[in-house]
Amino acid sequence: MTHLSPIPAKRQFRLYDAHWRLPNGELRHVEKRLPATAPFERACAAFSRGTLIDTPAGAIAIEDLRPGDRVMTLAGTSAIVWIGSTVMIPVLPRQSESILNSLVRVQTSAMQLCNGGDLVLGPAARIARRLPEARDPAAYRALDPIDAFGDGYAFSILPQGPVRMFQLMVQSEHPVSAHGLFVETLRSPKSTTLFADDWPLLAQLSVPAAATRGFGVARLTR
Repeated sequence: MTHLSPIPAKRQFRLYDAHWRLPNGELRHVEKRLPATAPFERACAAFSRGTLIDTPAGAIAIEDLRPGDRVMTLAGTSAIVWIGSTVMIPVLPRQSESILNSLVRVQTSAMQLCNGGDLVLGPAARIARRLPEARDPAAYRALDPIDAFGDGYAFSILPQGPVRMFQLMVQSEHPVSAHGLFVETLRSPKSTTLFADDWPLLAQLSVPAAATRGFGVARLTR
């Protein structure tokens, strides 16, 4: 009897886009076709197009932000140093290595946190929740995965068509304010050990090894 080996699933790829600014102020851009796997998707797919990011000048759609722009974080304003994006296409086979098979809608409008519509995030996004007894405005407890967000205000959705997703790296590496919530930004291995093995891969998208030099231990852990 002949035993046939299963045919391995063909690796899926996505087109990833990254923007950053050099020390001399020059804006750089790269676009690469890379595997549809967790390291790249976590780095580029936290916020959906249309997400309103709070800035000193008011709320601005994430697709209109550029490296060097300042945004509001849980520790004050901070400059964007890198922006990554990719397109979520809801047709990848279930056996693929992608984690971006669905999105999460957080009903920030029902929670009376924002008048700009609900917040749509990637499945790997994490939310910072404030310690109610803390006096320090930057004192938040460990980041909660978005799929653990309770109170019936978050649920999984499958878009009917492609959705461009984004992620930011800011100088302070603190979560940014979006629709009344603080959402985790990309953090370097110097401020978190979470997914540290991703960083050699992310060099392909020119993700900086650290957003700043000489910063201390991050306030948030997981």
